[in-house]
Amino acid sequence: MIAPIEIFAGQQAYRHVAEQGIQASDIRAIIGASGGPKWFVLSHLDRYLVDNWLPAIPHQIELIGSSIGAWRMAAYASAAPLAALEQLEYQYLNQRYSAQPTYKEVSDSIHRLLDSFIQPTDLNQHHLKKLHIVAARCKGLSQLEHRSLQALSFAAVALSNYSHTLMICPSRAFVESLPYGKIPDRRDFERLDNDARIRYWQTVVDRNQFIAEAFDRWVHSANPLDHVIPIETLAR
Repeated sequence: MIAPIEIFAGQQAYRHVAEQGIQASDIRAIIGASGGPKWFVLSHLDRYLVDNWLPAIPHQIELIGSSIGAWRMAAYASAAPLAALEQLEYQYLNQRYSAQPTYKEVSDSIHRLLDSFIQPTDLNQHHLKKLHIVAARCKGLSQLEHRSLQALSFAAVALSNYSHTLMICPSRAFVESLPYGKIPDRRDFERLDNDARIRYWQTVVDRNQFIAEAFDRWVHSANPLDHVIPIETLAR
């Protein structure tokens, strides 16, 4: 059976899991990475977290994201995060464009998408859920998809910065089991027509339910540390 997820932990997080396990109240920040449709491999995990963990966090939680990660965290910060995530997923997945879309066509589509799940009243929810949006133009190694190359960039950053970090990733075996053997990405807009792209993305969304189920099994396992990998292995 394929193990759907890999779990990496910084030094302090590793020690915490070893001594106390992991629960919602341990979490002080949630970070959503950029990547556009790459999110479709994690959308059920987001559902799980906002439905099971977010309501159980009694203190202020920092929600940090860039690009699609910022949209995900905006959904987390909303008055109805589960409904917002579902709407974001539906609207992003079902984008349709002409063969040669204009800037205005794309821009109008994105504005409709944002308006579908972000409401002005959501700002009132931020007394405990603090939203932080990161805007950056990325060039170089950190822009690459291949994890071994990303690790070279990661190695240049002090590992102490990740000491309290717990990172959940789809496993390589899970990714290879997906259609085309990969996670969705922005180039799917160019490689596939609207119908083929939407079918592919929907298949990935359906299958990523296994990610959420694997995370739930890990959280409730007798020995969660058995499945945790020290985060410094990514820099080797």
